[in-house]
Amino acid sequence: MSEDPFLPFFVLFFLPVLALQAVFFTIAILHYHWKKMSLMTPSDTQLALKVARLGRLRNLLMIIVIIAVLILMWQSYQWYQSLESWEV
Repeated sequence: MSEDPFLPFFVLFFLPVLALQAVFFTIAILHYHWKKMSLMTPSDTQLALKVARLGRLRNLLMIIVIIAVLILMWQSYQWYQSLESWEV
């Protein structure tokens, strides 16, 4: 079994990026649902605070995911350039 140079990269970086995206979409769905609920009950201030917190968390996670994907693309390009030959 040959040593795959992309396996550590996939395990250590790509899977956490996928996990971050899953968390982001879960929070985005919760934010949408709670925002819709808060529009139905505008007097519920606790729900409005939850919606605001989730919105900030969603924005922060999106920034983290974008940075991680940019690093992923840059690192993939660097490793692609460093390969001497492709083995099929």
